[in-house]
Amino acid sequence: MTGIVVEDLSTNNTVATVCAGCGRLDNFRIVSSYRFNVKYDVKYFPCKSLLECHYCKLVFAHPLPSIETLAEYYSNVYRAKGRPHFCEIPPTVSSRHLAYLSYITSFIDLKKISNIYEVGAGWGEIGFLLKELYPEISIYTKEPDIHVQQNLINSGYTIIDDKSEVLITYDLIISTHSMEHFNNCDKFFKTLPNLRCGGYLFIEVPNCPIDIGWLDRPYDSPHLLFFNQISLKNIFSQADFTNIAMSVAGHSLNADFEICRLWKSRFENWTPGKARFNPLVIFNAKSIIKRIVPKKVWSILRETLVGSAKQSIEDTASEFNNSSEQGWLLRGIFIKDCE
Repeated sequence: MTGIVVEDLSTNNTVATVCAGCGRLDNFRIVSSYRFNVKYDVKYFPCKSLLECHYCKLVFAHPLPSIETLAEYYSNVYRAKGRPHFCEIPPTVSSRHLAYLSYITSFIDLKKISNIYEVGAGWGEIGFLLKELYPEISIYTKEPDIHVQQNLINSGYTIIDDKSEVLITYDLIISTHSMEHFNNCDKFFKTLPNLRCGGYLFIEVPNCPIDIGWLDRPYDSPHLLFFNQISLKNIFSQADFTNIAMSVAGHSLNADFEICRLWKSRFENWTPGKARFNPLVIFNAKSIIKRIVPKKVWSILRETLVGSAKQSIEDTASEFNNSSEQGWLLRGIFIKDCE
């Protein structure tokens, strides 16, 4: 398949449409063509351009795929065998998940939190870590991906449906690398369950500052929304959230682009049934240990894990609260405004 980077430069380099962030109808500036990682995904993503909103400063793909198309893609394709996010063995907790806990506990006392909802929980590493450290907390999620549901249950999540969702009030919502996959911000907020007045929302998305190098990225797919610090604050303020913390973190944009180029070289020609080397296949020590180690010994190992995790959180806090402008991660904590 050729012509994956499609130029879509209309008259005056603008496109008339509705902003996927603030909902305004206007002529929006085209800042780039849309770039694919896996060529096969053109079947699901009609995107040709990236547009920038004059008002909220969000950059978004155009044209956008429908909700129905995205549901099919994320249920059956996104983690299919041989794709970038496929795992033969479910991944375990890494320093990235300790980073999230470090950041969250800098602003929120988790001992006062009862119910947590995670948007797009993936393989459930965050929930597993939270349940190890705070076993009294209940963690819920919805997850359409058929490849991960059993692992989420094994990690301590309760998978809910629309009916059970309305019966629960949440103290904290966690969303890491999910919001950028929605086809507009309003749908993301409508997906969120009942967060109590004064409840918290922790979010992380890729950092996409178009004025300091992000436009040199190798690809966009399957992301549809592209945030910087200004647009993220604007979008959440419009949805009645107050920002209490925001940081740019992680390795530099250039370092991330090198990783992206490697991924693209491995996966861009993927098709269904074609398996390729996958860097996310991670040895799951916990599952092996629990099968061969007596229960009493496992409980001692669990206590060691908890102590180790707490120490790691302290050791790495400064690194993960990095505020470098060139970091590829953008994270923040918001409080739901009371009416």
